[in-house]
Amino acid sequence: MTKNVEYNIGLDIGTTSIGWAVTNQNSQLLKKGNHPLWGFNIFPEAETAVNRRVARGARRRVTRKKQRIKLLQDLC
Repeated sequence: MTKNVEYNIGLDIGTTSIGWAVTNQNSQLLKKGNHPLWGFNIFPEAETAVNRRVARGARRRVTRKKQRIKLLQDLC
């Protein structure tokens, strides 16, 4: 049989990590078996969009240049 225990879950959410802990009403860390109920996970840092934005701008410039050249050739 399981007993019902009131507990709190504490989360620490950062930009590249998350941490958690499970405590009882007296702020004592709970355990399941011999393992304390706390932990963390560190994620790889995200990349900025600068490289993609520069490449997209270059593609747009090339496309516009081709459109202008085609427009001039059609006028002649």
